[in-house]
Amino acid sequence: ADASLTWSISPLTTLNLRAQTEIVETTIAGSSGAVAYRGTATLTHAFLRNFSATVNFTLAETDYQRVDRQERTMGAGLRLEYKLNRTFAIRGSYAYENYRVNVPGSNYQAHTFLTGIPITP
Repeated sequence: ADASLTWSISPLTTLNLRAQTEIVETTIAGSSGAVAYRGTATLTHAFLRNFSATVNFTLAETDYQRVDRQERTMGAGLRLEYKLNRTFAIRGSYAYENYRVNVPGSNYQAHTFLTGIPITP
């Protein structure tokens, strides 16, 4: 199942909500598969015609069948984009991810910073 809702709050601001449920393959020994649930909220605002910001939040849970393993992931991010013209832009982003699983020694937190110049043909 997959559901998505996009709300144009104003001409400059858009909120996108998405929920997903799927049956996924796994390489975990003894498990016949897993059920994955994911929810995402993305808010985009254009401060200027060529400058925008996007904030997103993600919650995910994966429940493995026939074994005692549940994974939970929480993430958040921020992306800023300044368009120099139609072809070039300067983009910077930050993403945080918190991964928890009921198996000792497998949890982690990640902070990711990216910057670049995407080219649109």
